[in-house]
Amino acid sequence: MNPYDAVYRFAVRPLRTRKFVPQLGPRIRRAQEALQSPKLPEVVSQRLNALAIHAAKEVPFWRRRFADAGINPHSVTGLGDLRRLPILEKSEIRENLAQMVSTLQGQPSADMTGGSTAAPMRFFRDAECLAERVAHEWVFMNWYGRAPHHRWAHIWGSQRDIGESASLKSRWRSRLLERSVVLPANALSPQRIDDYLLLLQRFKPQFIHAYSQGAFLVARRALERGWTPPVVKAATVTAEPISPEQKNVVSQAFECPTFSIYGTREFGMIAAEHPFEPGLQINPLNAVVEILGPDGQSAPEGMPGQVVVTDLLNKAMPLIRYRIGDVAAALAPGRLGLPRIDIVAGRETDFVVTPDGRFVSGASLTLVSAPGVAQLQYIQEAEDELTVRYIRAAGFSDDSLVELRRRLADVLGSEIECHFIEVDDIPLLPSGKLQYVRSEVSRTRLACAADRKAAACSASP
Repeated sequence: MNPYDAVYRFAVRPLRTRKFVPQLGPRIRRAQEALQSPKLPEVVSQRLNALAIHAAKEVPFWRRRFADAGINPHSVTGLGDLRRLPILEKSEIRENLAQMVSTLQGQPSADMTGGSTAAPMRFFRDAECLAERVAHEWVFMNWYGRAPHHRWAHIWGSQRDIGESASLKSRWRSRLLERSVVLPANALSPQRIDDYLLLLQRFKPQFIHAYSQGAFLVARRALERGWTPPVVKAATVTAEPISPEQKNVVSQAFECPTFSIYGTREFGMIAAEHPFEPGLQINPLNAVVEILGPDGQSAPEGMPGQVVVTDLLNKAMPLIRYRIGDVAAALAPGRLGLPRIDIVAGRETDFVVTPDGRFVSGASLTLVSAPGVAQLQYIQEAEDELTVRYIRAAGFSDDSLVELRRRLADVLGSEIECHFIEVDDIPLLPSGKLQYVRSEVSRTRLACAADRKAAACSASP
């Protein structure tokens, strides 16, 4: 063990925790007990009821919204009691921000969404909400054996989160006060990745936390170079989809298991992969999650739909039935008894709309590959056409595109025409994410469906 590791674990970290997240240990224990308790549904119901009462009483926007929908907030005990509330859209938040902040929360913390596929959105959170979210995250991180004092590497795309990580002061601050090394992932090149690999060997992180595609690109380069990794116990990937093949590359390069985490800037960690159970386990203490189909109704289990979230923690600016813009599929609860989701994909443009009206999740397309093809991106501007951008890999031949076309037809059907364009590079978004599917068709279709649903809800007695 590095001598400073002990100093950090027993002195530096406890002092920082007491300053920034009061009572972290008790908070973690309470969350663990609640998640394992048979009374968990009652706890969630109580939190939802308290949120509805608070929102209707202290937030002008929600006071009107509940009144217009004819909902008595005191009667809200489950998600079904909120069905008459229209879906909350980002555009509404931008237009009504001043009316959406609670009058009781003092000076809440301001933040903004990333805005990788739409304009950033400003929102607020209270200190208690932030502290509880940190505790909840550590409950899930404990599944992987990770604790706050462990050394970790942060392969991250959002410059807002990592700050001026290139400065000497920031580098030493991260290593001494956070026990982390920050590797910006929004402009990766072979030379930069090589520098990162040298840094990882020197720092010897015990855990990796990364943007999915950033982790994959670093891992792929590491395997190409025959790099010897430090002893890493687990890697967690988030912010964008990752295919099983890409996840396997990450695990091979770092010689550790790799787990997916789903979260957003508005809600923190929403769900995480458990080491011994498939799917992503939702944290019901943090949020209530709905998966809605294009018609605005609950999507059947296993079918992709829009992710709509009700926050149970944020009293400064309650977000109720808020459409994130992501897509996922609901799964039945597993052995842990927690609600589960799968096939989490990046934004509403991650649907491809087929000529027969089906919405195919971009997450399904991340699983499509063919020999000799290294990377793919899909662009849809018409329902009967799809542009497929691809990068060659070793072993590419004309048969590669024949096989790729066949596999796409298995997923999309034969009526959509695929046009293949070879490219040398598929750039990441400024946020450091890779947008697999860009579809104006699905954006238009889903927006219209949401408008129709909102109109129907407003007309309900």
